[in-house]
Amino acid sequence: MAGYGNATLQFDQIQHWGDVALVTGRYTVEISSIPGTLAVDRGSYVGHWRRMADGQFRVTLSLCSSDRWRHPGHQ
Repeated sequence: MAGYGNATLQFDQIQHWGDVALVTGRYTVEISSIPGTLAVDRGSYVGHWRRMADGQFRVTLSLCSSDRWRHPGHQ
């Protein structure tokens, strides 16, 4: 996506059942919201992976939930 860069994922847990895996963890990404400025976003990550015909796992669905939009007072 344009405006996003230097993304990293940290996997906290990977659960595997046959040809399906569920991955949870954290992400960090830099966002260019105004030309010439970068903001850092951090949050939670959940991914659904499936083993393809070539034997490798590929992401079939991923969800990210940003910490920066969390309502004050919510843990």
